[in-house]
Amino acid sequence: MVAAIGVALLALGTLSGCVPSGPSQSDPRLEGTWFLASGSDSGHDLAVGAQVISLTISDSAHTGGDEPCSTYSATVTGGIGVIYVRPQRTSGTRDSCETTALNQLQQLYFTALSASQFATIDQSALVLTSSKSNLVFLRAAPEAVANMHNTNWLLYSIATEVPTVTAKTHLDPVHLTFNKGDTLTLKSPCMSVRAAYQLEGENFAVSHGVGSLLISTLCTPADRRLSSNVLTLFDSPLLLNVSSDGKFAVPMMVITNLSDNLNIVFRADK
Repeated sequence: MVAAIGVALLALGTLSGCVPSGPSQSDPRLEGTWFLASGSDSGHDLAVGAQVISLTISDSAHTGGDEPCSTYSATVTGGIGVIYVRPQRTSGTRDSCETTALNQLQQLYFTALSASQFATIDQSALVLTSSKSNLVFLRAAPEAVANMHNTNWLLYSIATEVPTVTAKTHLDPVHLTFNKGDTLTLKSPCMSVRAAYQLEGENFAVSHGVGSLLISTLCTPADRRLSSNVLTLFDSPLLLNVSSDGKFAVPMMVITNLSDNLNIVFRADK
């Protein structure tokens, strides 16, 4: 269950169609079930690694989703571009959270979702943003990729940082490569790390590698912070999920840090 959550993975191909005129209809490009991979509200991370948060967009009677402790309904007005989402919790047996942290997570998510003003399809992710919030959703795809050898990935998002979406600060991407043997490399202007890894099913472990953060004229403080955060999150029990059936443009991979309950999202680098 945690695995399916930690990475409900996606792949969104090129969809076409215009926004329907009927008030009960939704933009067909947004329709389907999306799972929250990362997000923030007013600078606070939404820790979602081992928690189910979903958003299903359909007509006015079938839009809503799941939170860790409750379900909700929602109305969605607009589509790609300007969007307004109005969520409302529904009653039921799951309407109480066992911990303060889960209550806070739900409140942050609801606040961010309600504040959303713009929707984009970036790579294969649905990104809902406002001036203070950022939510990155991924689609579920039917089949997982088992063999990671000789695959290359680019960091897509980690907690509040989404290099491919955030335009305020330029961030150079972190490259992740699974080599022929059971080794991987992590590279950016600020680091070069080679490490051994083990992957059994979805259980993923990375050993301490040879390499470190680098200081160079190409390494900005923002890049250094991003690289440091990536390295820190890899030093923990992990889950890894990749889904792609070969029909979608950009496979995505989510690595779930079980200690901090956070997702690290990569997109395929072809």
